[in-house]
Amino acid sequence: IPGFQWLHSVSIEDEGRKFIDLIPRSLAVQSKVDADWRLRNGLQLLAHVQSLHGGRRLSLRSPFEVVNKTDHPILLSLSPDPRHAPQSNENAESASETHNFELEELHPDDSFTVPHTLLEKALQIHGSHLGSFWIKPKPADNISQRDFLGYTTSNNNTCVEYPKRPIQLAKIVHETAVIWRESKADPMVANQFASGTEISCPILDSHGNPQTTPYCYVVEVKRSPLAPQKVEENLDMAQRELFSPIERLKSSKYKPIKGTDDLFQHQPVHYSLVIHPPIVIENLLPERGRFELMHATSRIVLWWGIIEPGQKVPVHTVGLDVPILLLVNLGFCRTPVGEGALVHHGRISEGLFKAGWNSLGHVMRSSKDKVKKTLKSNLFTVTESIDHRGAGRVSAVKRGLKSPNDTNATRKIGQLGLSNENEINENAIRYGESFDAEAIDSETVVIDSIGQRLTLHLDNVIGGGGQRFISLFCPYWIVNTTNHSLRYKQEKVAGYTSGTVLSPELDGSKRVDGSNRADEEKYTDDLLRLNHSQGPYSTIFSGRPGALHKQDGQIEPVVLASLLSENLPLSIMSSLAFMFNFEDVLSLGSPPRLCVQLADVSNKSYTSAWSSGFGLESVGVTQIVG
Repeated sequence: IPGFQWLHSVSIEDEGRKFIDLIPRSLAVQSKVDADWRLRNGLQLLAHVQSLHGGRRLSLRSPFEVVNKTDHPILLSLSPDPRHAPQSNENAESASETHNFELEELHPDDSFTVPHTLLEKALQIHGSHLGSFWIKPKPADNISQRDFLGYTTSNNNTCVEYPKRPIQLAKIVHETAVIWRESKADPMVANQFASGTEISCPILDSHGNPQTTPYCYVVEVKRSPLAPQKVEENLDMAQRELFSPIERLKSSKYKPIKGTDDLFQHQPVHYSLVIHPPIVIENLLPERGRFELMHATSRIVLWWGIIEPGQKVPVHTVGLDVPILLLVNLGFCRTPVGEGALVHHGRISEGLFKAGWNSLGHVMRSSKDKVKKTLKSNLFTVTESIDHRGAGRVSAVKRGLKSPNDTNATRKIGQLGLSNENEINENAIRYGESFDAEAIDSETVVIDSIGQRLTLHLDNVIGGGGQRFISLFCPYWIVNTTNHSLRYKQEKVAGYTSGTVLSPELDGSKRVDGSNRADEEKYTDDLLRLNHSQGPYSTIFSGRPGALHKQDGQIEPVVLASLLSENLPLSIMSSLAFMFNFEDVLSLGSPPRLCVQLADVSNKSYTSAWSSGFGLESVGVTQIVG
């Protein structure tokens, strides 16, 4: 590898992954690596040996890789110097020795391995550096401004710039060392944590003026399992050369060091820096609708979009530093005025966010259960002060064993990376308006034009970097493939579900209000037609004739065959489905039951009594309702 001595000990006999020490040719770099075990851990060669068609495949790479988990290409600007300021007009041809940077294009689901040459060049700079990188989106030419930014501006010449602060690889290595140190070298504790950081890319107009909303990413730091260092691996390079092959074999049996702080070290780690959108919203309802993300305290709409059934949409123009409410408008029902589901608590340090990027909440996963709680003391950035970044994360777990004010809880270790970047006063950290993690809602209520309500469920998954994947769904779909008008309600409950038609005057399927909430671009006409199409595949609301009902003639044979099919296609089922959910009522342990009524509200030709209740727990069981 350029800049390093030749390796003669890469074995392909044993399958699996292993780290191999790299010895720099530069004596200055070699002495810097020997003086700091964290830098030595970052300057490793990861060898992966696999069986392939009766032979061996050997893969060699650095310990750092960047993965794109967004839906668009990303430009990756790398430099050994964290003070480098990348420009939007940079290109691959200008990435030379003079400019001292590299430019890569990372497509969706692709990965990029950080080269060892970047690590070696960074170590030649004054200080303790392993290289830095900046990211920004590279939107395709056929993507509209509305789809890309999530909103429309009067200036079509907007561009997204690189963030002001880079991601420093040395800071990530330092964070790992702090987590390991504060976990008392206990792998069961240390490996419970993942970390991440939010990056804010400024959006500028044609005059260079920043827009109010930045373009955000979440970079999740995934680590290979942490393990204690062995005796031989704690020695410097000169001492390791003195070991004979037999002594090397014996040294692998040494127990992990539990001695002084100087030898309190862990083995090398493989890092996957995964780039995510901060929020992804998935519509698992049978209806398309307008979804809004609103600031929970100021009640300002931060983002909105029309999402089709089964579609998931990433949101990049809403940061995770504020509490966020989710509001829904499905045409015939919507979130009541003044309400909304809290989908993000927004607890983060104000000072860190103003600097451009910050660390987010982390998820703790044990072998038995996933703790659905964001730790209150884990909101520290990898550019924060030396002691409290990783210490606060792990000390929150061990708070029952020691006092938060215990001086041993935050032992100091040396700083890596640019020391004065984004430094803040530890005693001056303030938190803005936020909510506790326990306040996150698992359901939301929508109401129709006549006051009937429906409870929808939320599946809100927080990733290791703090990103959120929010799915909205309704537990029950009812599809009426008869020619009769059927009405539904819960047994022993007087009210009806949103969308139920009681009479021509009390019609819950009509638009919930007279306002035009989608008054931009093509979405105006689409929302006006929402749930009011005239084809046979429109929603069959409660109290409306079924799919086989046809007033002006016969149903086409193809349509009739599809409706009478035992396996109704999902696309047709979602078009016809009426959403239903049970209310929480006092019961003696029995599950809620559904009742059905024949009710023709158009001409009042017939109205039957309500059927006896029947349960919906049994899947695939045919029940006769009378």
